[in-house]
Amino acid sequence: MSGTSRFEVVLRKIEYFVFGLLLFTILAPGNALGVPQGLSAAAATPNSVTLTWTAPGDDGSLGQASQYEIRYSLTPITDASWSSATQVSNEPVPQPAGSIETFDVTGLQPSTTYYFAIKTADEVPNWSSLSNVVTKATTAEVTPPSAITTLAATSSTTSSVTLSWTAPGDDGNVGTAAQYDIRYATATITDANWNSATQATGEPTPLAAGSAQTFVVNGLQANTTYYFAIKTADEVPNWSALSNIASRATSSETTPPSAINSLAATTATASSVTQTWLSVGDDGTFGTASQYDVRYSTDSITAANFNAATQATGEPTPKPAGQNESFTVTGLNQGTKYFFAIKVADEIPNWSGISNVVSRSTVDQTPPSPIQDLSAETGIESGEINLTWTASGDDGSLGRASEYILKYSQSQITELNWNSVNTYAAVPTPLSSGTTESMTMEGLTPGEYFYVALKACDENSNASLISNLAFCQAQVEISTDDNDLQVQLLSPSSLVNLHSSKPTLTVSNVSASSANRYYFEVATDSFFINLVVTSPPVPQEEGATTSWKVEETLEGNQTYFWRARANDFSYSSVASFSLSPVSHAYPNPYNPHLNATVTFTDLPSGTELVLMTVSGSTVRSWSNLTGDDLSWDGTNDSGTPVASGTYLWYLKGSQRNGKLVVVR
Repeated sequence: MSGTSRFEVVLRKIEYFVFGLLLFTILAPGNALGVPQGLSAAAATPNSVTLTWTAPGDDGSLGQASQYEIRYSLTPITDASWSSATQVSNEPVPQPAGSIETFDVTGLQPSTTYYFAIKTADEVPNWSSLSNVVTKATTAEVTPPSAITTLAATSSTTSSVTLSWTAPGDDGNVGTAAQYDIRYATATITDANWNSATQATGEPTPLAAGSAQTFVVNGLQANTTYYFAIKTADEVPNWSALSNIASRATSSETTPPSAINSLAATTATASSVTQTWLSVGDDGTFGTASQYDVRYSTDSITAANFNAATQATGEPTPKPAGQNESFTVTGLNQGTKYFFAIKVADEIPNWSGISNVVSRSTVDQTPPSPIQDLSAETGIESGEINLTWTASGDDGSLGRASEYILKYSQSQITELNWNSVNTYAAVPTPLSSGTTESMTMEGLTPGEYFYVALKACDENSNASLISNLAFCQAQVEISTDDNDLQVQLLSPSSLVNLHSSKPTLTVSNVSASSANRYYFEVATDSFFINLVVTSPPVPQEEGATTSWKVEETLEGNQTYFWRARANDFSYSSVASFSLSPVSHAYPNPYNPHLNATVTFTDLPSGTELVLMTVSGSTVRSWSNLTGDDLSWDGTNDSGTPVASGTYLWYLKGSQRNGKLVVVR
């Protein structure tokens, strides 16, 4: 090799290798970041847990790390669930490796089991792996609020007393309590009779300890001395001792109700007359009066002879001012003219002046004679039956009846089942006694046989006995059109009981054509004379079925009949369902991996829905409900998914509530 010996070349290679090794040593990363060791939950209070651990180093067990991240959860913490656990605030600055660290996690719920874990970071930051996971339950809350000693009854009206006091705390006189129980009685209140005292409604929510609070107890009797006491509870609840007792008398009532000027005698029978009027108030035209005195006589009634008139028995309890009232005076003589008047009193009693005076005569109870020659024959058009008969009278066979009641059924009609069989609405007005009458019944099921019967009624709703029975087949038109296809009713099937006031009706598709249109009908009778709701044309859905959700709210505790047709084809067979709507949530249990949301249905309009944990913490609430279904995605008010477990829901101001199980 020119100018350079082999030895020099080897020596230079060795120099390069040593230099590279030195450079690698200088630039190589440090040792792995240490993991906090020996994490333990040393102690607990109702709202905190104390954690201890051994501080790791910046490089393994050497040096000093830069920061901690401490998290807790109601479920075990893993690497996968670390980010969804709750991070504490104000974590301590790491001490040198090997130091014993302590930290109090605060803001926790009493009597609750929590899981805790830590990660450590250096200045980069490079984060350590997860520490060991520890668990600890907070202790139960045992300190009750202090007893209120400042209760005072500051003012009163004829029906209310205003109370004032200084709010105690959640624990003694510290913090904010959760609820009040305010009670009153007409005798002094003690621990022994506390439960028998009347609880007020609408008690206020406690304010922070030391705050001044007031509350008006309503619905009291005038000129009466009442005693008042309060107990206070925290969130457990731990209840305070009984407060001091305050007392005050309500004011005397001197204003009488207004005199009724709307009295009317609306209907009469042979032995009774029904009165109607608008209720007046307790004080003039305001509030609710306490009692009525209804009088009647065969002579005109005046203020001078009011007390001499006969007093009726069983008068109704007055309603709030401005409401419709009705009362029937019974035990009267047939065919006699009577005069009627009323006075009204409050609770004192202060009596009003005499009402306007009305009169009415009682009537006879002789019903029309029964029709004996009812006949029926098959009609001309499909579903028709023609009827003929001779008109009866108003009183027996004399005069002219006021109306007919026509009943029809596929089984025999008797006096015993008269009220339960179908009523045909479109009947003619009765003609004079002895006149031949006729009519055509329409809309009956073609080809079916029906029993038909009539009753005649007079102007006093006295009905005759049932007529003779007529039996006939409704006209049927047999179609030979192969294209006249009937849909099959799928759901709801007959006799099923539904819990939604807006049920969904589902039928089978008659063909694969997307041009098909479906028409749904819902009625309260199987002959679809009394239709409740009909659908617009419903386009055919993809797949084998088409559905339509009833858009109007159906009344509960009722049996409904439904049918459907496609295009201009014949209607399907008839199915029935009963309806018992109730507020509920579905699916229940709820698994977010199987269903995106939970649906709350049949929620009354204007109410508020509250979802909470079994310990009473609110998870989510919805106010001013519209009556439509409500969907919940399984998150709390902060948008964080709730944990697995049992949750409670209720509608404020009602008795409607339930449980909902979440499974993740």
